[in-house]
Amino acid sequence: EDFMGATGLVNGETQFTPKAFLMAYTHPGALILLDEPTTTDPGELAALNGTLERCNPRVNIGGQVWTRAPGVMVIAADNTMTNGDASGRYAGTRVMNSALADRFGFIVPVTWLPADQESDALVRLTGCTPTLADLVVQVLNFCRSKAATGDLVDAPSIRSAMAWIEAMPAMGVREAWDIAVAARQPAESAVQLEAIYTAQVNSHAFEQAMQ
Repeated sequence: EDFMGATGLVNGETQFTPKAFLMAYTHPGALILLDEPTTTDPGELAALNGTLERCNPRVNIGGQVWTRAPGVMVIAADNTMTNGDASGRYAGTRVMNSALADRFGFIVPVTWLPADQESDALVRLTGCTPTLADLVVQVLNFCRSKAATGDLVDAPSIRSAMAWIEAMPAMGVREAWDIAVAARQPAESAVQLEAIYTAQVNSHAFEQAMQ
């Protein structure tokens, strides 16, 4: 009822009132984003199955037949690629019903931005110098390589990079790293993160790059 619609009394008459999904579904050219669908009970999403059929989808909801408008696109963004999470890093997610997952034409893994694009994004988002952005991205990409090999439990995100940059002027390179990057990671990664900082971070170079 929250996203499809509900039947209720309107001016004393029983009527079906569509909600956000159906309203967009029947609006030509609409782009619908289903964000983190695996945080929802799979049974709640079963109502979407008929709407996501590729060929001439027509569904009966609330006593009415609904047809997808021309150009409507439905995208799902999910951290677990529809499969739920066995690692515990995305607590509360569940395996998506295969019948729903199968209705998406493409599943596209999204990884880290190329280094130059991430540096450019950090400059625009934080106002830091390009040199500082490059240094931060180099360190975080090294962390990410360690996560890929299993030496770190998780990889620092661009959010961690932004927080590190924004904290540096107030508390220095090291303390900012501790609270913005290291503290966000599981305790099992502490020793490796300390080794990475010692080997990869030249505090003097970072301080110069802040100017």
